[in-house]
Amino acid sequence: MPDPVLGSTADFELPAGVTYLYTAAEGPPLKAHAEALLAYLAARGLGEPGRDRHLAVEQECRALAARLLGSDPGSIAFMANASEALASVAEAIAWEPGDNVVVTDLEFPSNVLPWLRLKQRGVEVRVVASEQWRLDPQAVAAAADGRTRAISVSHVSYLSGARLDLAPLRAAADANDALLIVDATQSAGVVPVPAGIADVVVASSYKWLLGAHGLGIVAVDRARTAALEPPLVGWRAVADMFSPHRFERFAWWPDARRWELAFPSYPALYMLRESLRWLLALEIERVEAHVLALGDQLIAGLERQGRTVMTPAAGAERAGSVAFVAADGAALSAALARAGVLGWGGDGRMRFSLHAFNAAADVERALRVLAEVDPDGAGAPEAAR
Repeated sequence: MPDPVLGSTADFELPAGVTYLYTAAEGPPLKAHAEALLAYLAARGLGEPGRDRHLAVEQECRALAARLLGSDPGSIAFMANASEALASVAEAIAWEPGDNVVVTDLEFPSNVLPWLRLKQRGVEVRVVASEQWRLDPQAVAAAADGRTRAISVSHVSYLSGARLDLAPLRAAADANDALLIVDATQSAGVVPVPAGIADVVVASSYKWLLGAHGLGIVAVDRARTAALEPPLVGWRAVADMFSPHRFERFAWWPDARRWELAFPSYPALYMLRESLRWLLALEIERVEAHVLALGDQLIAGLERQGRTVMTPAAGAERAGSVAFVAADGAALSAALARAGVLGWGGDGRMRFSLHAFNAAADVERALRVLAEVDPDGAGAPEAAR
């Protein structure tokens, strides 16, 4: 059974009477975020000492993010979001006509659009099809060949909540001298992310990491990405911006900072520091066990109601989200919200997201309200029919 007190909703700013199952879209704000923003504002008026405070927060965030991802601080970069990171990596690869990239049909558009743009350069985009909203990792691996330059996948699908085994993809990338790029937006902060298995890991910070908009985390394997030169350069990407030779040449930072153009979003970093402290204090392995137990309860309840669950039942094959088929997911989501249950609906599905602050009572309430607003399991409330 899940631990009912693993993470308390008392730590969050949530409307009274609301069951929050919306984290895969937006994580709720911690109460500590308000104090964090005040600390940021206080530092803004101090001149150079204020910048020193910003830098200290940034350095702590690098260390905390590295700890979460099993990496080291020198492998962590902060960019505006996961989309920017994926687009930058896509442009950094030295493509030649006839090369290819392997993706899947369970990807969010941010992990599709940068690759589609490469078609005009003669790059083939190979899309591996899922079956019943799940991917066979061996099929993804088999799509790679000697002309594959990158395999780019989501660790957990935004669409179905399915978690992908990355080990066969690492083997395929090694066999074909390709990069393995992993979007961990739907896994970082709720289940362990095997960052060491990938060449590049990206994640948004405002979902499961419980941070803010305007900040993405990038973790790179410095040895395997040493040949990549970022497509853009800014003053923060270079080792000595005031070099006497700065009008003639520059030198990239040898670590992940080469991917950063300028100052990161410090307000978001101040908030992320509090979020990472909160998550790491709980231990991600305990968070995983908690949400998987809640997921067991939710999946069983959905199946009793006769609904088609898209998310795998096996714990190793999912994370915090459970999705089920809904004819009008947006209307169903709106009806649930009116009754005090926040989830996300669209693309013919409804998705509930379970994090450390959720409890068995949240699942029970969501199932009860769902049965009330959509009693025949059609996936559309009465008002929408």
